Amino acid sequence: MGRRRRNSDSDNGDDLEHYFERKRQKSEEAQRNAVSGISEEERQRRKAAKKARQKEKKLAERKQQELKAQEAKLAKAAEQERLEKKRQRKREKRERDRLKKAANPGEEAPPSKSSEPIGEVKDLPMGIKYYDKQVGSGPSLEDRSRIRVSYVGRANDESGKVFDRSNDFSFKIGKGEVIKGWDIGIRSMKKGGTRVLIVPPKAGYGNRDVGAGVGGKLWFQVHVKDDNPNQQKR
Repeated sequence: MGRRRRNSDSDNGDDLEHYFERKRQKSEEAQRNAVSGISEEERQRRKAAKKARQKEKKLAERKQQELKAQEAKLAKAAEQERLEKKRQRKREKRERDRLKKAANPGEEAPPSKSSEPIGEVKDLPMGIKYYDKQVGSGPSLEDRSRIRVSYVGRANDESGKVFDRSNDFSFKIGKGEVIKGWDIGIRSMKKGGTRVLIVPPKAGYGNRDVGAGVGGKLWFQVHVKDDNPNQQKR
């Protein structure tokens, strides 16, 4: 099939006009280069160098943006770590304040016939701590004896979230029916008494999270009932 022929004179005129315009532009460009003493090869080299500089500038700007983003990320992580440490210090201070308040309850402490100071925080084996809110007036608890208690278990401090409670629970002391924190912490109590036990994980549930988080301390307020235990078992 033959090449398409142009039938319009106006089309031919346009083509000639474009041809002479391009020729004129090239002539003017050659004259400018001749005046400035720059050869076509030098002009192309300078053009390529300019493009290379522009490319390097864009790369530098991109790297600067990435660096700023990384710095912002690190600053955010550092701020989160600072806030977490601040919260941890507050938790530790709150616990110290509660222990101090428990050790010096003043006139709010109930009267007791015992010579043992009420509210004094004491240490027991396995890192267990306790203080009495009320010393019982009944007989002392005996090992292997069955007792009835009511209790409330809280997470991390005395006003923490309640994770366990019972108004009527029965078990034998020293038989392993309860956690070590209870078996050890309740033995020196008397019937009718109320004691707060602060139990670390190794004397509680180990690495199990029962409501205080892994590694959290458990606070139990235990009241030993001054009556005959029933036969309920945990």
